[in-house]
Amino acid sequence: MQPRYWLDYLRKDTMRFAWSTREKCDSFEKQHLPINDGHVDTEEVLSISADAQLLTYELNELSLSITTATANK
Repeated sequence: MQPRYWLDYLRKDTMRFAWSTREKCDSFEKQHLPINDGHVDTEEVLSISADAQLLTYELNELSLSITTATANK
């Protein structure tokens, strides 16, 4: 496989992983909201959400880097 095609494949695979990860995090947040005395523990929910958003951002940055490298080849 030539490098350009390899980078394109890696970019697409990275984006699939990013979307899958975000969907899993969304599903987890909906199904497993931490409950404390009948109330949602908003700090824990915000922490989970922030972690998911950071991971999605980092994967998007990686995908952009791969796309740029592919375009420059």
